[in-house]
Amino acid sequence: MNNNNNKYNNVNVEAILNTEGNKANYLYASCHTSIDKDLMLKFAKQYFNEYFFVEDFAGEPVVLRPFHSTRIIEGNDGRKRTYTTLKYKKYTHEKFIKQRRKEIFEVRVENQRTNKMEVKEIRYVDFWLDTMTDLCKVYKETVFDPSPYFDNPDVLNMWTGFVEPKKGDISIFLDYIENLVGNKINAEYIVKLLAYTVRFPHRNTGTSIVLVGPHGCGKSTLSETIRAICPNHSNTVENLKKDLLEGFNEEYTYTKYFLHEESFFSGDKESSNHLKTLITGETRKTKTKFFANDGVDNYAFHVFTSNHEVPVNLEIGDRRYNLFKCKKTDFNYDEYYDWLKGEGKHSLVNYFMNEVDLEGFNPRKILKTKEHDEATLSCLPPIENYLNQLLHLECEWLEVFDDESLISEKWISEEIKVNRQKVYDGFVKYCKDHDLHKTLRDNPPAVFTKKLAELFDFPKNHKDNWKDAKIGRYYKIPQLNKAREMFCEAIKVDICVFYQEKYEEKIEAQIKKLEYEANLKSGKFDHAKKEFPEEVKVEIPKYMPKFGKQEEYYGEEK
Repeated sequence: MNNNNNKYNNVNVEAILNTEGNKANYLYASCHTSIDKDLMLKFAKQYFNEYFFVEDFAGEPVVLRPFHSTRIIEGNDGRKRTYTTLKYKKYTHEKFIKQRRKEIFEVRVENQRTNKMEVKEIRYVDFWLDTMTDLCKVYKETVFDPSPYFDNPDVLNMWTGFVEPKKGDISIFLDYIENLVGNKINAEYIVKLLAYTVRFPHRNTGTSIVLVGPHGCGKSTLSETIRAICPNHSNTVENLKKDLLEGFNEEYTYTKYFLHEESFFSGDKESSNHLKTLITGETRKTKTKFFANDGVDNYAFHVFTSNHEVPVNLEIGDRRYNLFKCKKTDFNYDEYYDWLKGEGKHSLVNYFMNEVDLEGFNPRKILKTKEHDEATLSCLPPIENYLNQLLHLECEWLEVFDDESLISEKWISEEIKVNRQKVYDGFVKYCKDHDLHKTLRDNPPAVFTKKLAELFDFPKNHKDNWKDAKIGRYYKIPQLNKAREMFCEAIKVDICVFYQEKYEEKIEAQIKKLEYEANLKSGKFDHAKKEFPEEVKVEIPKYMPKFGKQEEYYGEEK
């Protein structure tokens, strides 16, 4: 499935050697014996079939030799599978000449001083590099460009595409995805996101997939599915720093799908920052041994699998990671891999390219799941994390009492006034209990107050006006439910983080909406108002989205 690099498809090596008027023919005709002719023909075919000459690769001329690398990978089911990937060996002029210097043949040439014919040894590698005849596949440079519109015969495009698409049954794949992530909403999103990367491989989605779950739940099978449909441009990342950031990473230069196994970066801010660039950056840096550092356009899509609940650092307002929790099921993985190894991979490419409905789908908009919200809470900065514990009623406003009762008891029903110093003392105790001494230095009372003012929308003059003879200088915190809403809005998570049962209600409503839209599209309803017969009384879930309304739900209190 690659229409690139067709410049030399119709070259006939023997015809060039036997056509008068070119340097190759002159040398071929000068061969000393028929054995020498056979040797030159052999070398000519070998070099033409096996090597490319690139004039500018990271600032240097280079010879490339494509080869297939075989790798054995053990899946989550314990079965070992063999995968073959196209790679490239790179040679400098000196290294290539040294390796091929023994490939010689003899020619008869005229000695310019004596005017007599002499027999002379010719190294084919010297002739090949010096003359650049039509026997040498020459390109000005290399690119990695999955665009279907690429058309430059003088540039070697390293993109080779997906396996051949063939129409077939993909129901087992859809069953696998839904079994893996638990519901149709999550499954549909993953299918559409993967389909987008296949249909538009030249576009960077700026998003990724993160699968968390116990060993053996099937999460790595998604990576192997991707590898099966795009074997030449899918690579496993076992160690982010070693494989991509610190050492030579030429193995990943022409990678579209980065498959991170057992990832865990949530406590490593440096790696997390690098990951952001790898996911959304316009270019990627490449480091090739013996060559200057270079870069390629970034079309990467990343899939992370991990046993950790929070494998990546989710910043407030994260827009890069689609996080899904996986569970073990009795799904038949033996049957799935047999299908994938056979016609399944071809059927999937056809399904992604031609059948998945991507109308209205935005690959840059992540699916906010319960797991994503919970992971965001786990990665909150210290002040927000301390307030989150207070809002969850997991800790107290440090011995702040009001008429002999805990302030938090009053907070459930009304706004509260709490002494500023005592609240900050509670934060100090929290930091000391969690060994966050640097956090204390970075967050003095003024910074703490500023953060509360941002989260709970304090008025500008609160420092001057919020004081009382009995309480002293205080903060006015909104009633608990209101405070939770303001907090969630500020940190970009769903209010359901405080009311876990509501997540299920929203998912149920979203599934009903999916079913409705599918029925409507198939023509089951003449128009939206006929979605249910009048005589049928339908109980509408509280969080069922209002059709045609943005972020509005039935049953909401206005």
